[in-house]
Amino acid sequence: MDASENREQELADYRGYAAATALQYRLSTQPILDQLELFLKGERIILKEEKGRVKKEKIKLGEKKASDEGVQSIMAYVTAIINSAVVQGNFDSEQYERFIYNKRMELAQDIVTNREPYEIKGENMNLIIDFTMSLIEPFVSRLLDNEERKSYETTLRTIESSKLETAKNFGLFNKSKD
Repeated sequence: MDASENREQELADYRGYAAATALQYRLSTQPILDQLELFLKGERIILKEEKGRVKKEKIKLGEKKASDEGVQSIMAYVTAIINSAVVQGNFDSEQYERFIYNKRMELAQDIVTNREPYEIKGENMNLIIDFTMSLIEPFVSRLLDNEERKSYETTLRTIESSKLETAKNFGLFNKSKD
């Protein structure tokens, strides 16, 4: 394999890797869930340099919005909505609006009903509901008119194209000269 063929191979591999990584990034819900959990716990992540290495550290920033039980319960509820399986769905605008309305009502009912065991102050109830819904609404909007799954086509096509190019460059599709 000469230098130009080697470079083509590297580019094909990179395109496949970048496309796969983009798809993984799009399907990852952890950053959204982490943001909510940090908010509920009154924490923030900062980057700190230590001995030439950058390290993440959680710091306390204000007070907890809910007890550990409350945080766990709210997180469990939200995780059932914000996950990679849900985003594969398909809503029309009426279904989306009904879903969002129902989720807001369910969340509000849970928080009001369990305010004491969750140790949620009255002034924090709306804040928790609004913050949580501000994460849920745009995430679930990805289901509108099946656009999320449609957008995967290009990414998957790039991954497959790159894999085929890689296989071709390694001679996997050449006819044998026996």
